[in-house]
Amino acid sequence: MLKMNSAGVRGWSTELLEYRDTLRFYSGIIRLRAALMQLGTKLVAIARLPTQDQLAAIESIGTVSETENPLSLRFLIAAPQEYEKKVLISELRHKARFRSAQAALAAEQFRLTRGHWPADFDELVPEYLSAISEDPFTGKPLRMLRKPSGLVIYSVGKDLIDDGGSLAGPGGEPDEPDVGFMLHDPDKRRQPAK
Repeated sequence: MLKMNSAGVRGWSTELLEYRDTLRFYSGIIRLRAALMQLGTKLVAIARLPTQDQLAAIESIGTVSETENPLSLRFLIAAPQEYEKKVLISELRHKARFRSAQAALAAEQFRLTRGHWPADFDELVPEYLSAISEDPFTGKPLRMLRKPSGLVIYSVGKDLIDDGGSLAGPGGEPDEPDVGFMLHDPDKRRQPAK
């Protein structure tokens, strides 16, 4: 007569069921390891691309198939590039802010020395900046725009659309139109909040 085990499967002892499940787990890990290695290789290749090409390359990564992901790990079933894309966008936004801040410091030094804002980046190079910084989203130079209240230096951001230097407030928002730094005219600084 066949015995029932604790899992309710006839003819299998509990030890045999545990052994079977352990074998399935380890064979799944081996297949999963190969899929993760392939994904990692693709990500390393993408990291070597120019920054402006990385977003498009990440979007081309496909999902891991059911046979490669026998353990049904959700982060591999759902598009694996979503996490990497968020991390990359965050990195590009930080680079854009940093490069804009560097250019803004040069523009402020220019204003303190000459008494007015620079008309374009050419006035800053090479005395205040060694070179015009590149927009990490496009690979083209950052943009500079004179506004009624000051000077804005910015990147077009992840949507790749120039919104005329429209920046989010301090701290920024993940979906802000442009990414950059605003230099207010001296008479517009230290104003009370509206």
